[in-house]
Amino acid sequence: MRIFISYARQDQAAVEALNADLERARFQVWMDEELIGGESWWDTILEQIRSCDLFIIAMSPNSVGSRACKAELDYAIALSRPLLPVKVQEVAIQLAHPAIARTQMVDYTTRSMESLLALMAVVANRPPAPPLPDPLPEAPT
Repeated sequence: MRIFISYARQDQAAVEALNADLERARFQVWMDEELIGGESWWDTILEQIRSCDLFIIAMSPNSVGSRACKAELDYAIALSRPLLPVKVQEVAIQLAHPAIARTQMVDYTTRSMESLLALMAVVANRPPAPPLPDPLPEAPT
C-alpha cells in the first residue's frame, strides 16, 4: 500500500514519528521531505497523490490553515483517493474540510502502543483505492 502524508511543516517532528511507524509496519510512505532542490516539487507532489492508495492528512491547527494542505486534500478528493485524517495536535474538527468531518479520525497526538495499534488497524482495513477518474481533474496550481 502506497501512502501519501499531507502535513504542515510546523508539524514535521510529529509527522516524522508517524512516518517511521508506518514504514516500520512495511507500508510504502511518501511525504515531501524527500524533495531536493531543482525538482519540480508541485508536479512531484501531485504525481504522488495520483499514485497513492491512501491519503493521510496530519490534522493540526497548522494543517487546517495551510493553503498547500488544502490544495493537496482537494486534489485527493477530486481523484477519489481514500482519506484518513490522523490528528497530530489538538484541533477543532469543525474547522476541517467537510470531507474530513465525515471521516473517522485516528488520534495520534500521543504516540503510544494504543495509538499505533489503532492506526495500523484502520490502515490495514482500508478498502483498495478506486481507479483514477478519466479524464483526470484539473491539477491545483
